Amino acid sequence: MLVSSGVGFPRGDPALRLAREIAALPHLRFAGIQAYHRSDQHDRSHAKRRATIDGVVAETRAMVNLLSDHGLDCDVVGGAGTGPFEMEGTSGLYTEIQPGSYIFMDADYGRNRAEDGTPFGAFRNSLFVLATIMSKTQPGQAVSDAGHKSYALDSGMPIIRGRPDLEMVSCSDEHGVIRDPGDTLLLEDRVWLI
Repeated sequence: MLVSSGVGFPRGDPALRLAREIAALPHLRFAGIQAYHRSDQHDRSHAKRRATIDGVVAETRAMVNLLSDHGLDCDVVGGAGTGPFEMEGTSGLYTEIQPGSYIFMDADYGRNRAEDGTPFGAFRNSLFVLATIMSKTQPGQAVSDAGHKSYALDSGMPIIRGRPDLEMVSCSDEHGVIRDPGDTLLLEDRVWLI
């Protein structure tokens, strides 16, 4: 049963009623809850993620206790995600931690900050798009052959691996425009996009 403040089933008494109904059915067994809270995944600030997760853990613990007080044990308490997995994982509450994006570690998670303010570094990127520079029509700018058909833009522009001096500034279906202040890119150069 998914229990959440944003999506899924409402926590508290509605979740308790549903769990009781599940437990009362002859061919079903109530096993626990899934308490994934998506809103905290991409908070850039470690302190903000920590505050959000402390609240999520408290709400989840209260739900587990409510169910337990009514004779419904949560053998499974699932949740967490790539952004705050270490916080939820050390809470002692969850029996199943469910980060998924960590396997590729997209650019957006790389924009999150660790406690010391450095980039979130628990995981490294493992999936890239190789783009070739196909046009140089003005100084300080290059056009690649990879646009939003090559990568998702729902969390912002891709990052160019190993080149903090370059910035993807816009894209169309098939092309990406790269700001190159030092005019370092040449035709047919290749860049790795995260």
